[in-house]
Amino acid sequence: MKLGFYYSQAQDWHDPNGAGNTWDFGPDENKDFDKYLREKAEPQVRNCSPATARCVWSGSIRRA
Repeated sequence: MKLGFYYSQAQDWHDPNGAGNTWDFGPDENKDFDKYLREKAEPQVRNCSPATARCVWSGSIRRA
């Protein structure tokens, strides 16, 4: 059986720069999404081992 992961890189309610949590961290327009991608999303995706994960796909793409 092949194993795959879905990763929603935009909607993160636990990170101040992730989208979706406006009640704790303010409006999404004021967040540093590039910082979120560099410091949290990209490292998490890099940690997915190709030996165990056959594919990783993402959603919730945001454009500035």
